[in-house]
Amino acid sequence: MKNIKLIAFYLLHFIMALAISHISMADDTEIYLNNDAVDASGVRPNVLFMLDTSSSMTGTVDGITRLDHMKEALRIIISQSNNVNMGLMRFHKEGGPVLYPISNINESVENVGGEGEDSPSVLVVRLLQSSDDAEEIVATGEVDVVGEELDMAFIPGEGGNDITNDLVIPLADDNDDVEEYGSDSNDEGRMKRNRGNLRFMKRSASNGGTQKIGIRFQNIAIPQGATITSAKVKFHVENGNGNSNSVNIKVLGHKVINSSQFSSADYNVSSRIANDPTNALVFWAPATGLGNGDILRTEELKTIAQEIIDQAGWVSGNAMSFLFELDGGNGVRVLRSHADGNQKAVFEISYIIAGGGNEPIEQQVGLRFQSVMIPKGATITSAVVEFEGQAVHADAASLTIKGEDIDDSPTFTSDNHNISERISTAAVVPWDVEEWAVGNRFQTPSINAIIQEQVNRDGWCGGQSLSLIISGTENALRIAKSYDLDPTAAPILRVSYDPDTVPDGTCMDTEVQASISSGGDDVEESSNGSMYTNSSDLELVDDGNDQTIGLRFRHVFLPQGHTILSAHLIFSADETHSGTTDLVIKGENVDDSAPFTSSDNNVTDRVTTDDNVPWNPEPWTVEDALYTTPDISSIVQAITNRGGWVPGNDMTFIISGTGKRVANSYEGDGALAVRLVVVVRGGVNEGDVPVQTVRNKLLEIVDNLNYKGGTPILDVMYEAALYYRGEDVLYGRT
Repeated sequence: MKNIKLIAFYLLHFIMALAISHISMADDTEIYLNNDAVDASGVRPNVLFMLDTSSSMTGTVDGITRLDHMKEALRIIISQSNNVNMGLMRFHKEGGPVLYPISNINESVENVGGEGEDSPSVLVVRLLQSSDDAEEIVATGEVDVVGEELDMAFIPGEGGNDITNDLVIPLADDNDDVEEYGSDSNDEGRMKRNRGNLRFMKRSASNGGTQKIGIRFQNIAIPQGATITSAKVKFHVENGNGNSNSVNIKVLGHKVINSSQFSSADYNVSSRIANDPTNALVFWAPATGLGNGDILRTEELKTIAQEIIDQAGWVSGNAMSFLFELDGGNGVRVLRSHADGNQKAVFEISYIIAGGGNEPIEQQVGLRFQSVMIPKGATITSAVVEFEGQAVHADAASLTIKGEDIDDSPTFTSDNHNISERISTAAVVPWDVEEWAVGNRFQTPSINAIIQEQVNRDGWCGGQSLSLIISGTENALRIAKSYDLDPTAAPILRVSYDPDTVPDGTCMDTEVQASISSGGDDVEESSNGSMYTNSSDLELVDDGNDQTIGLRFRHVFLPQGHTILSAHLIFSADETHSGTTDLVIKGENVDDSAPFTSSDNNVTDRVTTDDNVPWNPEPWTVEDALYTTPDISSIVQAITNRGGWVPGNDMTFIISGTGKRVANSYEGDGALAVRLVVVVRGGVNEGDVPVQTVRNKLLEIVDNLNYKGGTPILDVMYEAALYYRGEDVLYGRT
């Protein structure tokens, strides 16, 4: 990784040096300057990368191919570049195609006019960090987020000790606890879902109408063959009405391998009791005299749970339902429902796997894909996950893929059950996996239905994260490379959608970047008010006196009044310092920030936002390393909420305080000047935010690069010349 960063570092310096000096010369990277490519800040350089993807790039360095080293370096360059037009070419045995036309890196892909693979509706989404893939041992709930392999889904057991585990599984949905009116009601069979409470087993203490009740728990992470040692449902009492009278309740289980959610159809509890009851049943006489907030547990339900998981076809992670009906008495127990949040019912279940260490160990694998730029409600036309094999497997294997049913999936953690306790989508995709080989790429079947369900959620917004969960039938095993083994070989989500189906105004979360783009935009003001506008570095803030720093970002394309989800300033260290430093960040409270001048007090005389953010920087221990401020979204929000703010205006931040950190300035190193990175929520098709930027599309193209035979250097150079002259190209797309 150090070598990759060095490659990116020197390439980026090379680009910026040529851009700043306006010299058109090149080695492996061609830089072209076009006098028409200008904005208010001056010339924006045209950068065309010519990429060697010949078979010579199959050679390895530190165990990673030269092509993957180049791809990782390009990702760093593309991610960190601003104020530049950028395009891509590649080597090919037949010539040198233009993979993407030179375009403003922050421009909307739609404005570039891309079609087909260049469309924003064709996405390639990679894992971005170690905790984006994880494994969980089903029997114990233990989660590994740093493993170098993804074992899907059974691995050979070790040792011979018993495996024991205790689970606490809360209700997951408003439609997982329901009431059904009884035969003594005018509404017999009517289902009541999304209830504020649950009344066992009458509608009220004074109303003789009886009820049946269904309770469903999702993601029961217990493998078939386990022995249930205890199982009870724990409730909280809502009130004591009818609590003094006794009531007798019969409890059964829904004997299916994966109990479905309760529907609004009449008799949806009764039909389960009539058609699919467990043989095991339990009689429960809840205690009397309980009051608000008291805990009430059922009798032992382990025989019911055991009968359900012993069924052929039961898979860890399936759902289990319990069905309650009146068996006598006239009392009522009013208990809290799922709607009551922290006091909703939970399923407390314990089990043991005798000698489980000798059995195959069942796992679930979780994959999280960040910044999935699919607008809410768009129709998914294709979706697969692609893995790279890490071992040879010739035997049959059947896996199952589900999605996490949540708007913005959080990263995986090492907390027990962090995969299995996630709520899964209704859509499930079976995968009968082909033979597996080391280094080959393998794709899942279509997972359109899963992705469609996720992006159709009410709270989904394009740019959020989604997760997939993979389990398998007994003894199924396929081993894939993880992010921690090789980020370039980690799983990839390939997905496309129909852009004509995107609803107007639908939600997108988009990243917007800006960089300091001239020497006069990062300045220092001494404690006596004198201005220093061309410093070779930025002292934050001790430079013999506690100075004030001004940072002005030009052409910040944020919509007016939209929600700012996050915002950060990113500095690179010019020197190493570790002493205590206390800084405060404010914004200039104007619609369009004016340039800095040499007049005294030109930073501190500016009107600042009421919002400010304290910053106590960590020690800066590595020169040129990147260091990020806390979230300054409140400051950016205050500025973009102003009535006169217009996308493309300039924005200034002011930093004061005590202590010392020294950052690179634009004059000292333009490639490492301060960056502003903002994530904003806007509406698609309303001109608020782009569905995808050129930066995102270039990263996708880099991710898709593979080997092609031949090294046609002359053909590539000739193709580039044709492209720059506006003539018909021979091989590429323009």
